[in-house]
Amino acid sequence: MSGMVYAFTGISYPLTSVSRTPDWQSTNTKDWQIATAREAIIRPLAELPRVTVKAAGEAAHLLGISRSLVYELIARFRRRPQTSSLLRGKRGLKPQSTLLAPSVHKLIMEAIQEFYLQRERPRFADLMREIRTRCHQQGYPMPNFRSVKKRLVLIDAKAKVQRRFGAATAREQFAPVRTNTHQADLPLERVQIDHTPVDVIVLSERDRKPIGRPWLTLAIDVASRAIMGFAVLLEPPSTISVALTLTHAVMSKDAWLADREMPRVFRC
Repeated sequence: MSGMVYAFTGISYPLTSVSRTPDWQSTNTKDWQIATAREAIIRPLAELPRVTVKAAGEAAHLLGISRSLVYELIARFRRRPQTSSLLRGKRGLKPQSTLLAPSVHKLIMEAIQEFYLQRERPRFADLMREIRTRCHQQGYPMPNFRSVKKRLVLIDAKAKVQRRFGAATAREQFAPVRTNTHQADLPLERVQIDHTPVDVIVLSERDRKPIGRPWLTLAIDVASRAIMGFAVLLEPPSTISVALTLTHAVMSKDAWLADREMPRVFRC
């Protein structure tokens, strides 16, 4: 299918164990002691501009290894002059390597892209049946379900969600969280105005029929969270409600409270 990218992993042949890159975090005390002993002999040789065959042979005899390995350790130590560079490599498969034939690996990845990563969101069991069908048609052996799961993990998580659930869901799950920039350290540094319908139904004085829910517009000081002013109108939010709220925010509240026979509790 056009526009599709397949994330193929590397194939390791022959099907025998190989030496993996040393890892100091997972090494044991014995291996670290061997690396320390190697460093005492390899470091002086690595500092030389040229290592003679005689010097390499003497180092190989002292370390109990082959002369070719001595040259390999010298090159490894020159690239990264650390004790961990001289750790013994571990036996086994490299991470993300596979023993599957390249043709079977490609078939699995194509089935994932063309069948599994669709908006119909087929189940994993459905994917296994699809792979079984394709392998039967092309005469390939059926791979283990762990091999299929391993390749599903290789696909970018955001790309999987986007293909199966849509771009909006992918953005919601993987978009970076934005920090709130509406901050204020001092009073009146920033005032926000917001609107909300009131949970009250206004009735007509004449026939008691409902007119509607009024809208409350508030001016809120961000630093202190104090209500600077407000306005209540039956009309939806508009420039009029904002203007009335700003007027109420900047005016003295004494006369407004006196008209309503309310105590002076408005501190703004």
